[in-house]
Amino acid sequence: MKRSNLLLLLLSLLSFACHEYYTDLGENNLPETCVSRPLRDSVFDGVFYEIIDRGGLEVWGTNEFTEESFAEFRLPTGRFLWEKNSPREGFIDSMQFARSPGCDTDGLYTYKQMFGRDWLKVVQLIALNQRVPDTDNLLRVFELEKYHRVRFYPGKRVILLVNPEGEQFISLTRDASRTQEDATLPTQRAVHEHT
Repeated sequence: MKRSNLLLLLLSLLSFACHEYYTDLGENNLPETCVSRPLRDSVFDGVFYEIIDRGGLEVWGTNEFTEESFAEFRLPTGRFLWEKNSPREGFIDSMQFARSPGCDTDGLYTYKQMFGRDWLKVVQLIALNQRVPDTDNLLRVFELEKYHRVRFYPGKRVILLVNPEGEQFISLTRDASRTQEDATLPTQRAVHEHT
């Protein structure tokens, strides 16, 4: 294939992708941005479901699924910039979203009606899949903007990942569809549990 034909093909695909990105999201293509409409369920207990928009670098969440219905949910064909995030299961007793990323004040949220459900903007992605120096090549850093409050009740088991420098990172959630109970730890990192 000639170079000019290949370039034309790539530009056509990009044009289609941009069109797909901005259309056919559902009932309302434009989000309600930073509105003070109260969250229907601002405190989420249990499993929360998310979709990732890699084009806009956003994560949208809802609790309007069951585990079975989310497993069956398929993003429309042509949505290669979108993906389902693994359902999250919390180690916390409760979590409340304080505000959506991009909003200046707690109590302001961004909503979008997509794929027949009401979604809340929960994360603005900044940097994805950055490597962390570890000999086992297991760790990645995802830098993001997110505002939420988490609550641990007395007696709750809290899990901390400790790096070689002694920094502690609290574990808030894990993949609800994981295939093993215990995570594989990189060398020189430890898990501590507190109650």
